[in-house]
Amino acid sequence: MVAVEMGQDLVMMSIQKSAYYGLSGVGPFIWEQMAEPVTVATLCQRILAEYDVAEATCRADVLRFIEVLIEQGSARTVG
Repeated sequence: MVAVEMGQDLVMMSIQKSAYYGLSGVGPFIWEQMAEPVTVATLCQRILAEYDVAEATCRADVLRFIEVLIEQGSARTVG
């Protein structure tokens, strides 16, 4: 996966899938935090410290975001 910042957004290209993806809002922040293995709990703590969002909403959204990344082959579980 190749990723390039464009302003506050992040544009990514999957060479394997020949597909482009764009992240905006909190997406680039999550991607940056996932540069090293991180738990969902830690990721949510970091998001809650930076953004005004309810904890339950944050966890649900992060889980869905990670699920999509895994489906696309952009992330994997470790453990």
